[in-house]
Amino acid sequence: MLKAIKLLKKAKLFSVKGIFYLLKALFRRGVNLVAILRLAAWLYPDHLALVHEKDRFTYLQLYRLVRQLALRLNENHGMKKGNKIAIICANHPAFISALFAVAYLGADVYLLNSEMGTAQLQRQVNEHQFDFIIYDPSFSSLILEMGYEKRSLAANGEGEITVARYLKDSEHLPTGKKIKRSSFNRVVILTSGTTGLYKSAARKASVSAYTGLFLSLLDRLKFENYQSVYVATPIAHGFGLAALCFSYLMGKDVYIRTGFDHKAACAVIRDEQIESVTLVPLMLRRMLDENKEALQSLKCIVSGGAVLSPALAEEAVLGLGNKLFNLYGTSEAGVCLLAGPEELIKYPGTIGKALEGVCLEIRNRQLWIKCAWSAERDRWINTGDLGYQDEEGYCYLLGRADEMIVSGGENVYPYELELLLMQHPMVKEVLVTGIADAGFGQRLAAFVVLKDVAPLEDFGVPKEKVPATTEATKAAILSWLSGKAARYQMPKHLVFTNEIPLTSMGKPDRKAARLGLDQEIRD
Repeated sequence: MLKAIKLLKKAKLFSVKGIFYLLKALFRRGVNLVAILRLAAWLYPDHLALVHEKDRFTYLQLYRLVRQLALRLNENHGMKKGNKIAIICANHPAFISALFAVAYLGADVYLLNSEMGTAQLQRQVNEHQFDFIIYDPSFSSLILEMGYEKRSLAANGEGEITVARYLKDSEHLPTGKKIKRSSFNRVVILTSGTTGLYKSAARKASVSAYTGLFLSLLDRLKFENYQSVYVATPIAHGFGLAALCFSYLMGKDVYIRTGFDHKAACAVIRDEQIESVTLVPLMLRRMLDENKEALQSLKCIVSGGAVLSPALAEEAVLGLGNKLFNLYGTSEAGVCLLAGPEELIKYPGTIGKALEGVCLEIRNRQLWIKCAWSAERDRWINTGDLGYQDEEGYCYLLGRADEMIVSGGENVYPYELELLLMQHPMVKEVLVTGIADAGFGQRLAAFVVLKDVAPLEDFGVPKEKVPATTEATKAAILSWLSGKAARYQMPKHLVFTNEIPLTSMGKPDRKAARLGLDQEIRD
């Protein structure tokens, strides 16, 4: 209890003022998403709640905009408590404002992947029967096809009536009218986006359930020491939304961008002297390659959403110091495990140990999680991730269970081959996937991005010994690999590419990679 009080004091929430405004926010707005923003607007009115390119909003400004937007959505579009509102947007102010405005009304929010296709979106509409959809302009034709023309609103774009236009006009609108207390609302996040089949992970806000998680992360990350946060991942995903809410609870200056571009990301961190960032491993990989000097202001780097390779963790430590944290969680289970900088050095590749309040079991090599803040509350959830624990209790991932293949009767895990290939001095990025094979049933195929020739000297590889042709390079890598990989792990195809395709989350896009492989084989 004393430790919890000390942590809450650091977060400025355990004080007469903090407790008063917390209770007031819960009373005024209920236990829902917008209560976080209302609390932050009282405690940190002048801190920057949102910085996006040229737009800058303080917490007080953002809350007032959200309140006015909620009124417009209610009056002009009939949105109200109990509605099912889908939002399909990339990171930008109109999306963030709409997210909180819908919560203000007490409606349930469904966050859809901004890379959805027609069939995927139609499946969600059929399943959930949304009352209204807020969307990015790129989805306009799909919205019309599904008959939502009168039950939808563009987030931004050329139209006269958009969320962005409402936000702009809000500065000139009266603020006297109020909306009744909204009490509870649900936030539903879709999962398994890389497979094309989406599942829903729904949550109701719960003070008691999330207090333990908040305190655990506060204790481990020392987040009170950093003021600025760049949320690089999509906020429509669990990792991005958690990072946003955690930052808002502590009144951090929050920076976002629409889409991820490694050059722009480096520039934002350098120009704004940002102190902390949440990202996925491939984002970190590309930012380090682009300009590690631009990242020197960072004091806390939280990687999550995908497997962090030991090679990348080591490079980050060498280039930026002991600032890297490896966070593990799922949309269904929430944030579950965390490994700190010292643990990543001592136990390369670990995702750490379970946070306080998390129960972890490994059944048939798969991770099962139970905690109060999961979508299933205190029921066991199969994460679908493969992993193991060492003798000291540290956990390690082996990839997704649905990515495992059976090759010649052997269970083969693509991530194990990825780890091996990442150790080769010529390999910068790699993605391994399974493909059909007449002889073995299935085999592995590897997509490899090579490092530039010049840096290879740092690994003791003279320029004159770097293979000059593609086929010679493949042969050299396969020869090196044959002494380290098991027979059934050897890839049937080794394909060089300029860049691994990414999903909107920043994870390797295995579906796009397989399409590229099919093209490569045909050619």
